[in-house]
Amino acid sequence: MIIKRLTTLAILFTFLFIPAHAGQPVVWETAGRTELLKGDSRGVSITDTGVLMLAPKLTEVFNTQQTYVWSTAIDNQGNVFLGTGHDGKTFKITAAGAGSLLYDAAELDVTALAIARDGVVFAGTSPDGKVYRIAADGKAEVYFDPGDKYIWSLAVMTDGSLAVGTGDNGRLYRVRAAGANPESSLLVSTNQTHVISLAVTPGRSNRRH
Repeated sequence: MIIKRLTTLAILFTFLFIPAHAGQPVVWETAGRTELLKGDSRGVSITDTGVLMLAPKLTEVFNTQQTYVWSTAIDNQGNVFLGTGHDGKTFKITAAGAGSLLYDAAELDVTALAIARDGVVFAGTSPDGKVYRIAADGKAEVYFDPGDKYIWSLAVMTDGSLAVGTGDNGRLYRVRAAGANPESSLLVSTNQTHVISLAVTPGRSNRRH
């Protein structure tokens, strides 16, 4: 018994005196945001000045399986609409998070969306831009075809007419009905290449131009 105990003690002392290389503290020094972005950030945000902050939790609600989401819109029922590319698809995501395909256009990209007061979805496509009027059941028709290459922006004005910003000739149209003539609908021909975004000012869209 004495010999066994001495052997056990000898083994314990042998392990205690082995140098412990694992578990040593390691210090990294970073030099700003560029260095931090090289790492894999999880649950944190990195500011422009390189400060780490806790990030809001993100939960995936719906995956379109598309390469790009070019445009978004939300109606008064809380439904979210996504215009995507390069398959020209428009998706609807309900307030409960259920997503489905609403319309598949012939063009590559759905680059603009707007929601009318009655819930109708207007979708602008590119290239060879057209504006589609999409009903709740997914049935669609060409609402406006200006002949411009891109439909970049849409906005529903207070009188119900549709503002359409295009490229690459930088035109702004005001469309009052389906199949409207582009020349008579032209509101502004800018000296810019593209009309990228639009906003409606309350009380001003009824002015005569």
